[in-house]
Amino acid sequence: MADAGFAEHAREARLGETVPLVGDDILQFAEICQLVVDGIDAWLAGGVAPPTANDRPIGPLIAPAAKGSVVLKIGELGPLAVRIGLWISEQSEKGFDNFIPEHDLVEAFPASSIDELAFAVVELESDRYLKTNSFMSKRLPRIFTTTDLFIAFDPHTGKSNPEADVVALVDFALGKSGTGIFGAEELHEASGWPLRRFNPPFAYLVSQIDDRRVLQGGADDYPARDFLMTDSDRVALQRFAARLRR
Repeated sequence: MADAGFAEHAREARLGETVPLVGDDILQFAEICQLVVDGIDAWLAGGVAPPTANDRPIGPLIAPAAKGSVVLKIGELGPLAVRIGLWISEQSEKGFDNFIPEHDLVEAFPASSIDELAFAVVELESDRYLKTNSFMSKRLPRIFTTTDLFIAFDPHTGKSNPEADVVALVDFALGKSGTGIFGAEELHEASGWPLRRFNPPFAYLVSQIDDRRVLQGGADDYPARDFLMTDSDRVALQRFAARLRR
C-alpha cells in the first residue's frame, strides 16, 4: 500500500492505494533477508559473545547478484508478440483504441521481418489484445489496440495496474446513491489520475455494462462518453469488484 514516503517519490501514487511491485526485486530482497537470518543463526549457534562496535564482523554480507533480464511470459504469446505489447503500452498517450501505423511498428522492430511481425500481430489478435482490418494489397493489417492489451501489459511497463484501479472506480460509482448516468469526465475528475492512467480501468469498467447503455464516441480523450447504470449493473459491478479483490 502506498504510504507517505512512496507517494512523495511517485507523483501518481495516492496514499492507501495498492501499487505494483517487480517480482524480481521482492525475491532479491528476500534473499538478502535470508542471509541476515542465516548469519544471526550461525552466530547464536556458535555460542560466542555478542559482537561489539570494535569487533570485526564474522564475514561480509554480500547481496546476491542481480538476476539477468527474465523473459516475460504472457499467456501463450511468443517473445516478439510480448515485446510488441510492451512497446504499445509504453508509447500509448491515451491508453485506449490506439491506431498503430505499419511504419511505426516496422521502425520499432528493425531486426524482425515483415512475416515475423505479421505472425506476432495475429498472436496478439488471437488473444484479444489487438483488433485488425486486413487488406489484400498489404502484408500487415491496420492495427488497433483493445482494453485487454493495457490491462495485461500496463503493470509490466510501470504505467499503472488497471485491475487495481478499476476497483476504485467501481467503488466511486457504487458509492453514489441510486441509478443514473455517469460521465467519463466526472469519473476522471474524481479519480485524480492522469488521462493515461484513467482510461484503461475506465474502459474495463464500461466493458461490464451492457453496450446498449454505453454512449460511445463524442469524446476524443475517453473510450466512451458516459453510461447509464441500472440496479442490475450495480449488482454486476459489485460482484466484478469483489472478484478482483480476491
